[in-house]
Amino acid sequence: MRLLIGACFGLTFTLVMLLFGPALLELLGGRGNVLARAIGYIQIFFGGAVVPWLMNTLAAILRGTGNMKLPSLIVLNSAVCQIILGGVLGLGLGPVPQFGMRGVAAGTLTAFSIGAAIMAWYIFSGRARVAPMVKGLRIQRGMFFDILKVGAVSCSRRCNRC
Repeated sequence: MRLLIGACFGLTFTLVMLLFGPALLELLGGRGNVLARAIGYIQIFFGGAVVPWLMNTLAAILRGTGNMKLPSLIVLNSAVCQIILGGVLGLGLGPVPQFGMRGVAAGTLTAFSIGAAIMAWYIFSGRARVAPMVKGLRIQRGMFFDILKVGAVSCSRRCNRC
């Protein structure tokens, strides 16, 4: 259920940013070449916005089982890989051409995809203390809203600290 919620939010971000992102960037003062590069970034990154949502949802599932170490290490390693891949794809290195901001976004999504894939493999292989049910999954409206209520309260508390 949580993976479905994460995927839905990721797809919502994708839709909103691909439709309204360029106008939003222009409202924020983006002009000329800077605006064009920023639009290139959001087209790639928000085109795959479901990936960071799924990675963080999978990390939350693992933390919910009491496993704090594995998701922390994977998220940390994803951040390091993001820097390396973003730099290589953005600036170019050796035979890899320079892709600019689109390359930085692609590096981020690649690093997060690897992290999400590792966590998904760990959970679905039976190594986690949770057994995900894919077959026969029924969406229960009450459970869906209960999860969203807890998440919304948690999110609002985090935003108030900022």
